Amino acid sequence: MSSEGALTLRDCEYSQLLTPDLDNASVGKGKAFNPGYFQIPGICHERDLLMQHILNDITGCRFSLYPMSDDYVNIILEALRKTDTSKVWQRTDAMSTLYLGRQCNVMSCVCAVFSNARKEGVHMAGEFLFSDAGQFGADVPDAVLQASDESCGSSSASFADYPAYAKVSLCIGGSQNSDLENIVRRAEQLGLQPGIVPFAIMLKGSAKTLFAYFSDVIDYARVHMPSYTLQATVSVNSPTRDDTDRS
Repeated sequence: MSSEGALTLRDCEYSQLLTPDLDNASVGKGKAFNPGYFQIPGICHERDLLMQHILNDITGCRFSLYPMSDDYVNIILEALRKTDTSKVWQRTDAMSTLYLGRQCNVMSCVCAVFSNARKEGVHMAGEFLFSDAGQFGADVPDAVLQASDESCGSSSASFADYPAYAKVSLCIGGSQNSDLENIVRRAEQLGLQPGIVPFAIMLKGSAKTLFAYFSDVIDYARVHMPSYTLQATVSVNSPTRDDTDRS
C-alpha cells in the first residue's frame, strides 16, 4: 500500500472503487497482458472488482498518418517523438503504430499525435482502429494499467481546436438499430453534423470534438455491445470541397 493509502495493483486495500463516467466527453514492458493473470484465487473482492474495471477500460488504437508532403517521413517521426506516451504502451512497426492503455489516456495520445503531425496548409489524413484490447496479448507494465487519467485530454484538447472531417464505421456484434440511432444522436449533440452514407457516418467539426466523440462511442459500445471495432478516418486541410450530398 502506498504512503497516501491509495491502492496499488499489489494491495488489497482500496478506498473507492472507480466506475466509468459514460457522460464524459473528454478526451500502452512488463508482464504479459492476459486477463487470466489477474484471476488469482484468494485475492480480496475489492481488488477483483478494481482489476475488472481496469481491464474493461483497456483500449487499443492502431493508427497510421498520411501527410501529403514530400517531408512525410520527418513529419510522422517528429509527431511520434513529440507525443507524451508515458501513460500508454506503444509499438511502431512497418505499417502503423499501436497505443494500448486506459481508454482516456489512449484517446489523449492519438489526438495529440495527430495534432503534432498537422502542418498548416498540408493535407493530412489519419486512419484509426479502436477496439477492446482485453482479448489481445501484449506486454503491458503495471504502471500503464495504473496510470492516472485525472487530467486526461487536457493537453491534447488545448491545441486540437482546428477544423477537421471524419468518416467513422462501427463494427458491432449483436447490435440493434437503436444503437446506431443513439450513436448518431450523440454526434448531433456535439454539433458534428452527422450524415449517413453507405457503410459509414460522415462528420465535421473541430478535431478535439471528433476525438471526444470517438471516446463517447467507445463508452457506449462497452455498455451496450458484446464486442466492437471502431474505424475512423480523420482529414485536415483537404482540398476537396465539403460533401453536399450528405443526408
